[in-house]
Amino acid sequence: MFLSIKSRLKRRVIPPKYAAEGIETKSHLLPTNRVSIYMGEQLEASIKKKKHK
Repeated sequence: MFLSIKSRLKRRVIPPKYAAEGIETKSHLLPTNRVSIYMGEQLEASIKKKKHK
C-alpha cells in the first residue's frame, strides 16, 4: 500500500514546500495531494519534535 502511494506521488509531483505548508494547488481536491500534504505535516511535526529534544 505504501509503495502505491509513493508511486502515485511521483506521478503528480508536488514541491515539498507546498506539500509541507498545505498550500492549496489546483489539484488540492485530489486524494493523492491530500496524502502528500498529510505526509508533509507528519514530517514537519517529527522534525520539530527532534529539535525540542
